[in-house]
Amino acid sequence: MMSEILLEVEDLRVYYEIREGFVRAVDGVSFKLYKAESMAIVGESGSGKTTLALAIPRLIDPPGKIVGGRILFKGRDILSMNERELTEIRGREISFIFQDPASALNPVFNIGFQVEEKYTAHGIDELKAYRESLKLLKSVGIADIKRRYRSYPHQLSGGMKQRVVIAIAMALNPSLIIADEPTSGLDVTIQAQILDLLRDLSEKHRSSILLITHDIGVAAELVDKIGVMYAGKMLEIGSLDKILNEPLHPYTRALMNCVPRMHKSMQKLTSIRGMVPSLLHPPEGCRFHPRCDYARDICKSIEPEMIKVDEDHYVACHLYRR
Repeated sequence: MMSEILLEVEDLRVYYEIREGFVRAVDGVSFKLYKAESMAIVGESGSGKTTLALAIPRLIDPPGKIVGGRILFKGRDILSMNERELTEIRGREISFIFQDPASALNPVFNIGFQVEEKYTAHGIDELKAYRESLKLLKSVGIADIKRRYRSYPHQLSGGMKQRVVIAIAMALNPSLIIADEPTSGLDVTIQAQILDLLRDLSEKHRSSILLITHDIGVAAELVDKIGVMYAGKMLEIGSLDKILNEPLHPYTRALMNCVPRMHKSMQKLTSIRGMVPSLLHPPEGCRFHPRCDYARDICKSIEPEMIKVDEDHYVACHLYRR
């Protein structure tokens, strides 16, 4: 059991103000991440996963705004930090791997400069930054390092770009790596290599990983536990084994039924009826109730609380009220 809490999110609310009102992208989310633990946030597109990830290092841009809650990192509230404190913690303590490596890398600077910049921005001299950058690129599997060091992003394949992005994220050995769909757009072979790389590096440096993904298979390859988000809410949190084999919330069960099972020779793939609701005018009560086969009257009027049903297994559903 991990005992030291690295990140604790409490009742976090992130809204986007538009002409028609407020889009409640993250609306009362809470969870804990322990040191050296890996956690995935899964859910359909539009569930608020990326907004949650961006809120943790306070990277939400207008019209988005964090309107409530707390984000405790090593016991300190990130929401109360000033810009100097934030600059110090970003990159050094919390690193971000963005979804598209081509967009994350600057096309006008070579790869070496962009890796070195992570060090020099935090006060490390250029010679040491150069040496550490070479070691880092080698550790992520970049071949012919000195030639690639002088290469520009457009001269690298998608997989190599992602390795460079991971190298930049791992510089300075951060305590937390937030990875937003780090394998989307990559073929399955390269995807597997990237996941292996992330796992090996996190184990070597004892870094925690918060993985944002819509792909249950990707999550299963990397994490210790899973949080299931839907329409801005966290509906279930549990160990990888619990979520995969004993899902409780009807939404989690529906997600699991959408995943192909290789050991089943004949399998009818299912889909979840309906659509993710508008976060501008979300449903009353449980936000999943319009699509839920088990919805009752209480589900349509009262929002369920997150309750503990087993060791390290929590669910927000009226079906499990004591």
